[in-house]
Amino acid sequence: MELYFILPLLLMNSSAFFSRNISLRFLKSYNWCLMLNIFIFYSIVLTHGFIYLWKKEGDSNLYFYYKISEEKLVFEKNENHLYLRILNDQNTRSINNGKHVLTYKKNNFIRFDILDDILHQNISDNIIRKIECNFDFLYILKLTNDISELSDEITDVEFKWLLFSFQYLKVVENKNLSKFIKALYFNILLNKNINNSKNENQNLKVVFSLYPSSEIYSVFKRKLIIEFLNALMIRHVFYDENLILVRNIKDTFDSSLLNEHIPYKSLLINDFKVFSILEKIITNRHIFNYFMFLLEQINIKAFILNCYQVSQTRSQNFDFFSNCKHLFKAITISNLTIATQYIFSQLNESIDGNLEIFTLRNSIVDGRYVDTFLKKHNLKGLKLDNVNMGADVSFFDAYMDANQSLEYIDLRKVKFNFSWLVTLTRSSNIQKCILFFDLFFSEQYFIRECSKLKDLDIDVLLYLQIRFYSYKISEEFCIFLKNIKSLQTLILLNYRSDKNTDLLLLNAIGTLKFLENLTVGNNFFSTKFYNYLFQIPRIETLIINNFFLHKKTLELKPFSDYKYLTRLNLNSVKISGLSLIEIFKCENLKVLSLEFCELKSIRNIKFLDFRSLSIKSLCLSGSNLKAFKNLDILASLENLETLFVSGCKSYLCNLTKLSIGCNLRLKKLTYKWGNISYNDLNRIKYLGVLEKLDLTECKFSECMKLYKLGNDCRFLHSLKHLNLWGVRIDFNDYQYIKNFKNLKTLTVSICGAFIFQVRFFIIPLHKSYLFSNKISFQFNNPKLRYYLYEESIEKNFL
Repeated sequence: MELYFILPLLLMNSSAFFSRNISLRFLKSYNWCLMLNIFIFYSIVLTHGFIYLWKKEGDSNLYFYYKISEEKLVFEKNENHLYLRILNDQNTRSINNGKHVLTYKKNNFIRFDILDDILHQNISDNIIRKIECNFDFLYILKLTNDISELSDEITDVEFKWLLFSFQYLKVVENKNLSKFIKALYFNILLNKNINNSKNENQNLKVVFSLYPSSEIYSVFKRKLIIEFLNALMIRHVFYDENLILVRNIKDTFDSSLLNEHIPYKSLLINDFKVFSILEKIITNRHIFNYFMFLLEQINIKAFILNCYQVSQTRSQNFDFFSNCKHLFKAITISNLTIATQYIFSQLNESIDGNLEIFTLRNSIVDGRYVDTFLKKHNLKGLKLDNVNMGADVSFFDAYMDANQSLEYIDLRKVKFNFSWLVTLTRSSNIQKCILFFDLFFSEQYFIRECSKLKDLDIDVLLYLQIRFYSYKISEEFCIFLKNIKSLQTLILLNYRSDKNTDLLLLNAIGTLKFLENLTVGNNFFSTKFYNYLFQIPRIETLIINNFFLHKKTLELKPFSDYKYLTRLNLNSVKISGLSLIEIFKCENLKVLSLEFCELKSIRNIKFLDFRSLSIKSLCLSGSNLKAFKNLDILASLENLETLFVSGCKSYLCNLTKLSIGCNLRLKKLTYKWGNISYNDLNRIKYLGVLEKLDLTECKFSECMKLYKLGNDCRFLHSLKHLNLWGVRIDFNDYQYIKNFKNLKTLTVSICGAFIFQVRFFIIPLHKSYLFSNKISFQFNNPKLRYYLYEESIEKNFL
């Protein structure tokens, strides 16, 4: 805000107020004090206001003219405030007063969506536009047009200008951006004073904190760490925002190591050799500090190490765990069979009170080491998965009896007698409990301890998930459930039941007044049991997995309330037409998944009162959709964001029936083993925000090909993942695929002599990963592998 009028007004008002009572000398002193306070409070600075004029020429060039630089007195509470405004300049002659300083071209080294959109607009070349800003925008434009303009030492202020311009103009993510960031990385990160390691990241932290919620800043931070690891020659992949370090880019990793119950993103080192290399590299304190800083910027606070061994490269002056203790709040060690004493010794010496969650899985370890570790740390979460700790595990009961910090416990395939369960009724703070049994006697120990708690209430537990081995629901267990007064989420899987035990379980579930999320999966199908589940008004999420080999028909009665249910998953269930009518009355249903279900037709469509207009995610995988033959359900779903259809005939689920609302909302479309007609292709081309398109094993009708989506396809810039596995495509299709500017993963099946010509089309993609395991055996040779293993191809399965 400018002070041209505000300051005089303040001075005039203050003069009028004091004129009758205070001397002129005091009045002047007061006014000066008032001005000083305003300057201090608002951080008033004298800044330059930059004005640039620009016009379009054809569809390839934007000409920029420097008009004037004005000095303005401005004040802002936020001293980091930057602004940039794009305006229309009504004075078409004003451009004659400016000096041509830059031309932005459609093939600019760094491109921006905002400027590219202007180039593509059908507007007159005579329209003059104006940019007003309070920083040297010309320097940023020159920098993004020619990377050689980068100065030897770019300042933090200039870096702030750069990030702000990227955010405002929506920088295009491509290979040139990677090169640009790599140059910035060496300039900003490696040219700092190594001796000043304590504060070397402070200015960058200030810059990154300016717009923490902006998507472009997230992209830029991720690019920084990618180029950092590339510079260190460490191979890596990102998986759901988790960073995976691998020895070979074609290596697979166990995604189950990424625990959904841990609220942090993870750094997963999939191979101990990679860990040894990293440990050796980051003995350089400067490199290590920046590595930790960049991990922190992308919210990675969990560390996962697979196949730990004693490091042969470890420096006596550097310990990884000790130096990372300020960052990692969760640590997972997997497949630990040797050097167990050494790793636990390192953890005990290095990790301080910052550690919140510890996971040990698929390991053989002496229980004494685990005991010492648990006593040393006040953990909030503990997961033991398939861990052999010897015969004597009594220490665990003692630990649980004394512990008051645990909030989350996950025990899978471990041998305990579960006498610690009684702590749930006393001083325990455990809110989430997950138990997986793989032995008969283990679940019997658990049930025995449950029976001892029949007269005791459990008030803290909110989440209970149990996967049984072969247990038949008993009265003792149902009484145990009744006593968990505050339970909100209940997941019971792989249990056995019959008519009598179903009644016991229903009675227990009915007493849980706060239950909102329920998942059941067993081998006994009871219409009465399932009907009751649908009648519980407070249930928001209901997931039913039918493990019974023969499907029986689900006959639902009218619900008591149609407003509570927001998510419904039915797996391997036969659903009657009347049941469908009841399901579609759920007004607030957001997620509907009918996997491997058989849906009966609605005999009289006039009885259908379709109220589920808020569905955002619809999955119809592997289901026989006879009910949809005369029901245009897709046309009614204006808010659909995810659609998964597979294994059904095209006339049962026609893509042409997608509602108009999907054009601006549908982001993920999976349509497997279906037929695609001209009308289908002509409909999906208007999905303007589509990010994932999966057409696995689809067949195009005669004369139809992917490239006929045309240049006016709305998702050319938004599509990130394309799966054409099993789809017959030709060279025109490969050429067309290059139009998807932000494509990250490409899945195709390639065979025959086409492979060598296909390579010509695939490699120019900015970012593409090729997955293929359907190549004719006669071409599975070293020469073919040489052609496939290119830098732009991330993975190949041959």
